Amino acid sequence: MKRCFSRIILSILLIILILIKFSEQTLAENQKYIDFYYSKNCKYCQNEILFLNELKAKSSNITIQYFEIESDQKYALDLSKVLSSYEVKNVSVPVTKINEKIIIGFEDSTKEKIKQLINSENSSQKEVFTASSCDVDKKICKDEDNSIKVPILGEIKTKNFSLPILTIILGLADGFNPCAMWALVALISLLISLKSRKKLLIIGSSFLIISYVIYFLYLSAFLNIILYLNYIKYIQYIVGLIAVVTGFYYLKIFIQTDPETCQIVSAKNENKIFKKLEKYINSNFLIIGIMSVGLLAIAVNTIEMVCSVGIPAIFSSVLSQNNLSNFERYSYIGVYNLFYMLDDIIVFLIALFTIKVIKPTQKISYWLKLIGGILLIILGIIFVFKPELLSL
Repeated sequence: MKRCFSRIILSILLIILILIKFSEQTLAENQKYIDFYYSKNCKYCQNEILFLNELKAKSSNITIQYFEIESDQKYALDLSKVLSSYEVKNVSVPVTKINEKIIIGFEDSTKEKIKQLINSENSSQKEVFTASSCDVDKKICKDEDNSIKVPILGEIKTKNFSLPILTIILGLADGFNPCAMWALVALISLLISLKSRKKLLIIGSSFLIISYVIYFLYLSAFLNIILYLNYIKYIQYIVGLIAVVTGFYYLKIFIQTDPETCQIVSAKNENKIFKKLEKYINSNFLIIGIMSVGLLAIAVNTIEMVCSVGIPAIFSSVLSQNNLSNFERYSYIGVYNLFYMLDDIIVFLIALFTIKVIKPTQKISYWLKLIGGILLIILGIIFVFKPELLSL
């Protein structure tokens, strides 16, 4: 009996030891090691130390080794060797090494990159990311001169980009579209013929509000997909390629297409759609008219999203590259949407107050396609070769 009891106790102890060993092994595999080289006289280093301490406090699977290069020449020599192995000539701090990736410098946008590297799978591929840093030899601190050389276009300085300005330009380029405008203009024409300002206000504003909400939801979904896929290798190349292809497509439209034409909806189909719509709007039940224009808004904005997928893709990717809160990201989407809808809003307000339909010249859309195409090509190339530069 005693022997049997002893065997049970030994078996339990053995199982416990195996579980402890397995847990230790699992923890070791999930552990992330960060080598941090810094100088006590570097302002960027001090800012990153505060950030790393906060990160460490929130996660138990992060081990950080600090190397102060001024107090110990051995650490300075080690840093020189590390940078040389990445073919980096100038010694600057702070330097953060995670797996085989190093980040030289630190700023607000770097925080998101550090989190991404911590959460990404281990990789043997060497990569260098740069931000604002302090030159050890010259003993000066400088802002990173973020730039990239683009064939034909020359050197592009991404510090000259502004996220709000970029949001406005991309929103306008996405929104000014001869194929997106026809629905609203035809709808307003139909409502004016009914000689009811009330119906014009209710039905027209319903179309705009539903269009805004639908496109906002599409962009939000796009952003969340990009944020999720950021942890997957090569996603930056896919997004960059989509942007470049869309950019060249816009340039093709600019060169080959008459600025006054829309090739998506034929006149025959347009008449068919609006004959049905007129029937629903003339119904005694206003809700039926609202539902019908709601379906039209969903269809138009779905087509618009498919046709200009490169712009939402690159815009979502730029948002994901910047260290923004969720509130800030969705606020930028809201601003983008406002400028995406700007031409529609102007046409509707003019019609509401004057009872006249004014169709904006499609030459605006025509030239915006040129600007949007060039911008998408530039951003696509940057996203493929130096995506960290899009931290605006």
